[in-house]
Amino acid sequence: MTLALAIPRIMYQYPYIEITKTQKSKLETLLRQISRTILGTPQYAKSDRVLGTAILPNLEELAQIHREAQFTRLKLSAQGYALLRELGYNISSPVAFEATRPPWATFDQITVEPVPRHMDRETQTGRREARVQHLQETTGEWILYTDASPSQTGEGFRTGIASEGLPLSWGFHHNISTQCMAEITAIVEAVTIPNPNACCLLIRTDSQAACRAFTTGDIPDAHYSTLTKHLDAHPSLRVRIQWIPGHSGIRGNEVAHAMSRVSLPGPPLWWPDSLKRTELLAMARLDRRERLDEMRNNRRVYPDPPHSMTRREAALVRRAQTHSLMTPHIQHYIQGKDGSPACVACGGYPDNAHVLWDCPGGRAAMGESLKHIPINLRPATLEEWLADSSPDIMKALLGHLKLLGLSDG
Repeated sequence: MTLALAIPRIMYQYPYIEITKTQKSKLETLLRQISRTILGTPQYAKSDRVLGTAILPNLEELAQIHREAQFTRLKLSAQGYALLRELGYNISSPVAFEATRPPWATFDQITVEPVPRHMDRETQTGRREARVQHLQETTGEWILYTDASPSQTGEGFRTGIASEGLPLSWGFHHNISTQCMAEITAIVEAVTIPNPNACCLLIRTDSQAACRAFTTGDIPDAHYSTLTKHLDAHPSLRVRIQWIPGHSGIRGNEVAHAMSRVSLPGPPLWWPDSLKRTELLAMARLDRRERLDEMRNNRRVYPDPPHSMTRREAALVRRAQTHSLMTPHIQHYIQGKDGSPACVACGGYPDNAHVLWDCPGGRAAMGESLKHIPINLRPATLEEWLADSSPDIMKALLGHLKLLGLSDG
């Protein structure tokens, strides 16, 4: 909620106007205040330690990402593309701005069999085996098996098509972003393969999502165009798409899967305009998220508390990381007492570092908190403890704070 209210207000003007150093300093101060609110720390938490959590990008990073997002958004619409060209940007649009087809548009020549229910790999093995046995029955159709897998480099997807247990066709598609889209692409490739039996084609896939996409017509426009041209050129062709249990001993499926895992030589194949505008925007958002995470990781000193912690527990860990726990020295100044605060156990200055680590009186509590951690994994300094991302170490830190009575401040 804090981000939703504050960041858009800042980004509404900052990336597009010139501001003074004083105004910029005020915005940076505001971002630090927002960071403290998100972390659950008081406003007196030290700025350098708040920045060390990297809970938010800095002002320039936010502005850079915002400008790129707006540029991408404009580039992916006909009106925005025209505006950018008018402003002198030499760009090429990755999509063709054409009238979109109705989302319910399907193919009369393609039939998708209903996907059986209750086919979970772990709990419904009997039903899956029965399905495999049923699929052994012979038909008069030409049967093709399709599969798709992410490439070994993590960029793009590879597709494989097998016929009668033998490899038939491979493909490597660099501009496909999801597993479902890759499975759909493999089916489109199978439909358009030259068919020795000009009448009947049975395509078997282990992707339920791909079957549903063909049922509803929710496939990319480029694939829709490819299928339309091919089916118009072969009016007698009838295609059935059938779901099969994956990795259940069906030879054609196993061969297609193995083919999709093979590293192929040569350049990748590109489906022109194969991604819808919404998918390109989703990819751009994912790219921005990854870049923001990278920026954050480069600046982060103190890791995030594990998700298993409650909001209160996570805020307590954040207070320890930012040295803003309600220790005696802070209580002394808040209450307006005279003189300098002193530790009741040893007489030292009772700041966060002293209470958590340096005070001899807290050694017993520290030993109790770390007793479940192997000796070779225990932190050697307080900073090492605060910067350790291990969930077990963080839970030990939380337990230490509770033993010291610092969880109520």
